[in-house]
Amino acid sequence: MGHGTPCSLPCLPVAIEDHRSPPIGRPFTLLWLGQAISQLGDYIAYFTLPAFVSVLTSRATDFALVFAAENVPTLLFGFSAGVLLDRVSLRAAALVADLGRALAFAMLAVFAASGAPSIWILFLVSFAVGTLAAGFNAALPSFLPAVVAPDRVTSANARLSFTQQLAFVVAPAIGGLIVQAWGFTVAFIINAATFIASVISLMFVKAQRVMERAEERTSFSDELKEGLRYLWQHPVLKPATLAAAATNLVVAFIESMLVLLGREVFGIEDFARLGIVFGALGAGGVVGAATASRIIQRLGLGRTLIIGMFVFGLGTLATALQRTVPGVAVSLGAALIGVPWINIAIITMRQTMTPDALLGRVTSASRSIAWGTLPIGAVIAGLLADEFVGLETLTYAAPVFLLGVAALMLRTELWSGHARPAHDGENMTSPKAERPAS
Repeated sequence: MGHGTPCSLPCLPVAIEDHRSPPIGRPFTLLWLGQAISQLGDYIAYFTLPAFVSVLTSRATDFALVFAAENVPTLLFGFSAGVLLDRVSLRAAALVADLGRALAFAMLAVFAASGAPSIWILFLVSFAVGTLAAGFNAALPSFLPAVVAPDRVTSANARLSFTQQLAFVVAPAIGGLIVQAWGFTVAFIINAATFIASVISLMFVKAQRVMERAEERTSFSDELKEGLRYLWQHPVLKPATLAAAATNLVVAFIESMLVLLGREVFGIEDFARLGIVFGALGAGGVVGAATASRIIQRLGLGRTLIIGMFVFGLGTLATALQRTVPGVAVSLGAALIGVPWINIAIITMRQTMTPDALLGRVTSASRSIAWGTLPIGAVIAGLLADEFVGLETLTYAAPVFLLGVAALMLRTELWSGHARPAHDGENMTSPKAERPAS
C-alpha cells in the first residue's frame, strides 16, 4: 500500500483488473465451475426454504426467525473463525464446510418427506447451515488470492458474482416448478447434491502461490484483536464494512419477507409465479456483476460501492410503489444491479488491502460486522411488521434509511478519491493504514 510514512503492518497495493493481463487460469476455472453448480442449488433453496416456511406459518416473525437463524452464526462465530482460518488450510476449511452443508440439506429433505415437519426443525437446520456458511464464506475469498494472479482478483470476483447472479435468475423459478411438480423433498436433495459438486471441485484445485502466514503465533485473543484493530483503523475498510452492514439491514428485510411481501403486499399467490419474480429480480444482479469490473476500473472501488448503495436504495423505493408482477420484477431487478457493485468492491478491498497473515481474520471480522446485521434486520423487520407499522410501511422506510447512509458515505475516504483505479498502467494504492505506536 503506497503511503508516505512507515506502516507497522504489511501493506499491499490494490490491483485493479488490467484487460491486457494473461488468462485467469485453469485452477480458478475449476473452482468457478464447482461454485457455479453450488450457487444454482443455493438459489433453488433461496426460494424453496421460505416457501416451505409459508406452508407451516403465516407469521412474519417466523419468517424472520428462520432467516435470522441462518445468518446469526456469522455474528456469533465469525470473529473467532477468522483466527482459526489464519491457522489452518483455507481450502480444507471450505471443503469441510461444504460437506457439512450437504449433510444438513439431506437431513432437511428427510424431515420434509416425513410429512410432519416442525418450524423448530427449520430453525435448527438453518442455524447449522449458517454456521458452516460463516466458515466457508470467509475461507473461499481468503483462498482466492492463492489461486489467481494479483491483477486478476477483481476479474475472478466479478466472474463468481456474475455466475451467482445468473443462478439467481433461473434457480428460483426452477425451484418453484420443482415444488409444484415434485415437492420440497426433491428440491432439498438437489441442493445437497450441489454442495457435493463444490466439494469435488475443491479437492482438485491447487494453489498457485503459498499464502504467507505469521511466523510466530500469539494467543487466540491477541490475534483476534490484531485483525479487528487492522480493520477498524483502516480508512477504507472500516467505512466500507459499515456501509455493507447498513445495506444488509435492508437486504435482510427484503430477503426474509419476500415471499410474504409477494403474497400480502403485491398480491402474488402461487409458488410458480413467486419463483418467476425471484428469478426476474436476479436479472438485475447479472447486469450488475457483468458491469462491475468496468465500473470499478472507471470509478474506483469506494465510489462503486457508494453508487451501488444508491442504486439499490432507489430501486427498492420504486418497488414500494408497484402492485403488479411485472412492476415488482422490473423495479427489484433494477435495485439488484447495485448489489454486485457493493459486494465485488468490498471483497476486492479486503483481499487487496490486507496482508496475507491477517486475511482470514480481517475478512471474517469485516463479514461478521457486515453480515451481522442480517439477523438483526430480519428480526426487527418481523417485529415491526407484526406488531407496529406493518409490511407495507416498511417497504418505504427501509430504502429511505439506506439512501441516508449512502449520503453519509460521501463524506468518507470511500468517496474522497484515495481508493481509485490506476491510470497509465500504474497500480491503484490505498491511503495510509497506520497502526499507532503502542
